[in-house]
Amino acid sequence: MRLSEVHPLLDPTPMPLEVGYERLSDGVLHVANRTDMQDCTGEMFEWWFRFRPDTQQYIWWHPVDHISSHWTEVQQGTHIGSIHVALEEFTGFPAEERSIQFRDPTEFFDAKAYRAARESGAVSAAVCAHSGYSHNPKRNKDGKVLGGRLLHIGRDTPWGLALRSHFYVGQDLAGTITPTEMEQRFPDPFGQALLQHCYNEFTFLSHFLPSLFIAENRKTVKIATPWQLRRNSTERFFSSYILPNIKIETVAQPVSRRQNAIRFAQIRTLSGDRSGFLLRIQRRGCDTQYYCFDR
Repeated sequence: MRLSEVHPLLDPTPMPLEVGYERLSDGVLHVANRTDMQDCTGEMFEWWFRFRPDTQQYIWWHPVDHISSHWTEVQQGTHIGSIHVALEEFTGFPAEERSIQFRDPTEFFDAKAYRAARESGAVSAAVCAHSGYSHNPKRNKDGKVLGGRLLHIGRDTPWGLALRSHFYVGQDLAGTITPTEMEQRFPDPFGQALLQHCYNEFTFLSHFLPSLFIAENRKTVKIATPWQLRRNSTERFFSSYILPNIKIETVAQPVSRRQNAIRFAQIRTLSGDRSGFLLRIQRRGCDTQYYCFDR
């Protein structure tokens, strides 16, 4: 899939290449990855780039590969236009400094289609950029950084953010050097390393982003405590499985042992004439429910 063919990213339908890498005919190395960011949202994801992590926070993001971070041409209130100068390794490849210039997503997608995807919920986050190969990368006459491209497109789900990441390594070198020279500069093992690096960094990020986001925005966002979240998720868990004429009154916290889970809830018929309990036991893929009503 060439950079000019990325429009299917606006649709959650699986694409031919969701995770992997390929060498395009002009030598460009296309890398694709998907990361399931549990308990994260598109709002959190875009905020992270507006937050502009410093070196310490950048190391949180990937404790193995990330080394240092600073920002230039900062744009207040948005990440678009800012440049992130980052020193990082790529899963064993030597450390390199890169300048990531964030751009408006409509430079990569049709504006009308992008707007429709945001409104429908098919896209809840879009972070797109030009990537240069030093702290002072080459630019075109319009000031755009020359080098590669990156696109992070996210969609909110009940469990978190489904993040698709696509990289076009050497995009601006296409036509200026031969495909063979491109492959020598960016060999296939680098594509594999970049894929792993991307998956690792956004998995690491998902472990702390929800807490950091609500801590930094606690005056403007509604905060649900972990106890509330656990209770609500257990209630939803029951409500999708019990009989339609029964309501849940109270839910006990689940008990888990390895691959087994036991959940208990007090229930009552909608008519109110009978009450009792529901016991649900899951073990190694087997799901059993027991109803017991007072006579």
